[in-house]
Amino acid sequence: MGVFAYDTTTATNSFFNGGSTTCSPTQFSNFADNDVFFLWSSPCNGTFTFHNCGDGWDSIFAAHLGVDCSAVCIDGADDSSVNCTTLIDSELVLPATFATDYLIQIGSWADAGSAGTSGSLNVSLNSG
Repeated sequence: MGVFAYDTTTATNSFFNGGSTTCSPTQFSNFADNDVFFLWSSPCNGTFTFHNCGDGWDSIFAAHLGVDCSAVCIDGADDSSVNCTTLIDSELVLPATFATDYLIQIGSWADAGSAGTSGSLNVSLNSG
């Protein structure tokens, strides 16, 4: 699907957790630091993988169903990639519905004190 550049170096903390204190990862209940959002519309029904493997940044991802502040967190990832070579990169696997809008949130893991960074968000459709 593509590789998309992101830059959180000048981002502030949104304190947005998608209305959930239980959304995985639980760190989102404590909020992510230096976070940015992307509006993503699924091009088809299927399972998509979002990752930043190789960025070497202690990141946290969340997917929210909806397009504004009423969006609800449906899944998240923190240091949970089985496909990345470092333990701090994140990977989010999202079952998505055609033409549905999602907010993808990318930020620093708050407890790590990580500053923002720039990197690449890789999006792919899983086969099968």
